[in-house]
Amino acid sequence: MATSENKDIKELTIAELENMTLKEIYNYARIYKIPYYSKMNKKELSLAVIRAQANKNGFYMKGILEIVPNQDGYGFLRPINYGPSQEDIYISASQIRRFGLRNGDEVAGTARPPRQGEKFYGILHVDSVNNKDPEEAKKRDHFPALTPIYPDKQIELETIKGQLSTRV
Repeated sequence: MATSENKDIKELTIAELENMTLKEIYNYARIYKIPYYSKMNKKELSLAVIRAQANKNGFYMKGILEIVPNQDGYGFLRPINYGPSQEDIYISASQIRRFGLRNGDEVAGTARPPRQGEKFYGILHVDSVNNKDPEEAKKRDHFPALTPIYPDKQIELETIKGQLSTRV
């Protein structure tokens, strides 16, 4: 049951929690009534806050897409440091195909916590791709199909001969 006090709580992402101090995270742990929060380290507490938030109403996640190079075509959103971590978010091959997603796209959407037997969070709904509508991602041209524009003017980088501060 949600109270009016909990409706005003800002929805947090894992990246935002990583940038908070432990005292700030303690405040959210109290709000979400996480037991034994004072005995947890920052990483455990961050995940506990995210899980409590997710169990309530899902949560907003954002990360850089890395498609796993195999036949299945699924991928992971990397929310922190672009490297593999426990906070990665699974994105299905069907969603990757539906929105025409590619490696390196910044994808944001609603996620759910891991279910029984799962390791990773799962994306439920894609809200934006590269800060634009996901439908626009389908219409993008592939890089090799783009027309190159070659320079037609020379940029002069030379300066006055004796002036060292403007050297390149």
